[in-house]
Amino acid sequence: MLSFGFQRLAMLNEALTSNTIIYEQPLNETMRICLRLEHQFSQLNQHIHNTEIESSKIASVAILKILEVISRPDIKSKLVQSLAQHASTLAQLEQFPQIDNTRLTGILSDLDKFIDSVHNNRNRIGEKLCQNEFLNQLRLGLGNPGGLCDFANPAYSLWLKKSNYARQSDLIAWAGELQELGEITKLILQITRDSAPSQKIIARDGFYHQNLNPALPCEMLRVSVPTDLGVFPEFSVGRHRLTIRFLVPNYYDKGRPKQLHEDTEFELFCCRA
Repeated sequence: MLSFGFQRLAMLNEALTSNTIIYEQPLNETMRICLRLEHQFSQLNQHIHNTEIESSKIASVAILKILEVISRPDIKSKLVQSLAQHASTLAQLEQFPQIDNTRLTGILSDLDKFIDSVHNNRNRIGEKLCQNEFLNQLRLGLGNPGGLCDFANPAYSLWLKKSNYARQSDLIAWAGELQELGEITKLILQITRDSAPSQKIIARDGFYHQNLNPALPCEMLRVSVPTDLGVFPEFSVGRHRLTIRFLVPNYYDKGRPKQLHEDTEFELFCCRA
């Protein structure tokens, strides 16, 4: 069961200022899918309204990579399972007076809406785009060395020469086919991130471990550390134990990071469904 009210959790997340960095470790396939989609939707949203050719390239590649992520046959079942799991857990919070019931009711309504929508849609997610031969040819080129090169994708080169308005109209039309997927991804990750209270912890000599309850599995781990420490976490997670080592990156020579050998304070969030 979620231990914090949504309002308090939102305030807590906002308190994580720009001088900290949050590292996220997904612990199941659904979380990995959602984080990959979130990254690509972020790229898309940042560049779709910029009419420069370079932005059109980034936005179009983001769409192609979204299609790659959702090409797996079990994508709908994984999303529905996650939505239903969150709906079941959140419904139990309605009895607690400290919960913001207005916000909770809105989230439950969105969950039910998306569950019904995915259930009732007999087609694959993004079916129209998956049948677009132009986009399919571009998807084949994503794995080539150098990516989408002009000599291998002349139709793409021609598309980039379209007027700014025409090119942007295409991108907006393609992105519209994926809008609901973006909203589902955002909601799942929002609920997951807001599910965990903060634990303030000291990693002795840059090392921390704790036992986990396999009856209450985490979906995602989040670690917040001050940016000026210049460290990143290395996670090792099993059903019964979590281990975190903090490493100092090396951007030169052989690029091998080194173990941090000093006490480090950080915040840990064990996010559950």
